[in-house]
Order: sequence, then structure tokens, then C-alpha cells
Amino acid sequence: MADEYKALTVVNLPFTETHWTPGQMIPRSAFEESADAARSQLDDRSGDDENASSIPTADDMIDALIEGGSLSEDEDAELHPDHIPREPGELSVQSVADSAKALIAQLEADGREIPPELQAMAEVDVRTVKTGDKGSANDALPKKKKGGK
Repeated sequence: MADEYKALTVVNLPFTETHWTPGQMIPRSAFEESADAARSQLDDRSGDDENASSIPTADDMIDALIEGGSLSEDEDAELHPDHIPREPGELSVQSVADSAKALIAQLEADGREIPPELQAMAEVDVRTVKTGDKGSANDALPKKKKGGK
């Protein structure tokens, strides 16, 4: 295990109220402090109850964060794409869609035709979720019968 880990996303450690922003290096001692704080505040019932989880160790926390893509032992690792800092005023899909909406409002106010390409840009959904998971939560919901019942 390394002495420091690079945060690839925002990392919050429980019980110590500490957090790091993407790109910051987190010392191993911070994970150890968090694990120690957890042990001092929680009862470990994993030996008494087969359904109880054990209190995570520093290694457990580090392994989980590395597996989840929030932490790396490589100080040169690239940040998670959703956490790359952006320059203020830099174009984004959201800003282009907002500009398209404003232009449409102006064209409508002038009584002019709205080009279909401009309308399509204004309707871009920037909230699309990107994930590797193949969730199936809705699969468990009962199907509606015809007639809306």
C-alpha cells in the first residue's frame, strides 16, 4: 500500500469530517484516523450477528474507493471525467443548449422561423446519466394494464 493516494473525485471520509477535492493527495494516515474514529464510535457486532457488517479498516476504505474509481495509487492518474476542473466561461453542452433556447425565444419574438437544427440543440438533454451499470430497477415494477389501470 502507498503512503498517499490521489483523489480522482471528491472524497469524504466518515467520522472525521474531512474531504478532498479531485487532484489532491490523501495521506494514508487520514484513512487510518477515519477507521480509528469509526471504531471509537461504533460497536462492532459482526462477531455476534451474522447479518452485521464489520467496521471498515483503512485498507477496506482505500480498496473500496480504488475499486469505485475515486482513488488511485498513481499520482499521475487522470481525474474522473465528471470532476475535471473547467475554466470559467468555457463552453459546455449546457451553455450551448441555453444559448439555443435564448436564440429561439428571440426568433419567436421577431416572428421568424426556427431552424430545426437550432430546435434540436435547444432540446439536448444534458442530464443523461453515464454509467457502466446495467440497472434494472424498473424491471421489478408491475406493468400497467391497458386503459391506464
